Amino acid sequence: VLRWQQIPERYYDQCILATPSDAGTGAVTTAVQLALIQDPSLRTLEVDEHSWPAYKSIAMANRIGFVTRPLQEPISTTPGTLPIIQAGPHNSTGYVATPEQLNARAEVNVGNGAVILDRAYSGFEFAGEIKDSSIAEVMRKSFSHFVEPFLQRNECVLIAISPTKAFRSFALRPCGLLLVITPDVKRRHDIRSSLASLIRARGSSFEHPASRALLRAFVTIPDELGAIHSQTLKRLAEVESGWIERVKGLPLCDYFSNNYAGMFRNLPVHADAALQCYSAHIYPVIANRRCRVNITGLPKDEERSTSITRLLSDILETN
Repeated sequence: VLRWQQIPERYYDQCILATPSDAGTGAVTTAVQLALIQDPSLRTLEVDEHSWPAYKSIAMANRIGFVTRPLQEPISTTPGTLPIIQAGPHNSTGYVATPEQLNARAEVNVGNGAVILDRAYSGFEFAGEIKDSSIAEVMRKSFSHFVEPFLQRNECVLIAISPTKAFRSFALRPCGLLLVITPDVKRRHDIRSSLASLIRARGSSFEHPASRALLRAFVTIPDELGAIHSQTLKRLAEVESGWIERVKGLPLCDYFSNNYAGMFRNLPVHADAALQCYSAHIYPVIANRRCRVNITGLPKDEERSTSITRLLSDILETN
């Protein structure tokens, strides 16, 4: 797992790996629960606006508060706040935080306790570079961009990693990967004990065959896993190129610039967007004047795909 994520060897002795059930959801849930055990003063979970809806459910299930912050703003310094930061394309807008924004968030967090990095889409932000480089090079760049700013400041970092997007294992739902990195030697024993208790309490200590297969693959056939990840990024790069070509000159083009990446875009839309889309027999997820689009659904038929991109541009709220 460390090699896949391109964590430098100098951090190896600081790492603890847990494999909670239920893929990325389990990894994030366990990260939140571990942070609450380690710091009982935590009372509120803070995430970026327009983030994955399950975050709010996780906060409610653990009986803590829930707040959002503007997508490009630093994290809160309010005591008792546990931040989750998207360490990849934002789920669900696709926004890619800049190095300046990530460094500002890492700096603000110094001395404020643990931070959770959600790696749902490892390397997806650099999918367009996979054709000219290896998966290891893409992941090394992804690590430097999203993870290293937090490790450099010697804080406790909880990295919740989902294998399902990278390895296309949606139907199998193998375990999530929770990587805890802390320079505090004394703290590691407590973290191991807490993780063991958490995973057993949730019934996750009995390995599902899909989880066992995934972990065995990391050990025995890492190159094959890397090849699957490369194929995923190549497919994404191909479809992103299709969107870029079809949205040229349209208001939608901003969402396919270097500021965005990944499988999804979450567009602000007009009040009558649902009526316009559904009348045209196009069925994205529309709620609260936001339209969530899975970009991998772009038809290969040029006429059909062009009509979809034009319709999305028509319903886009540009103010």
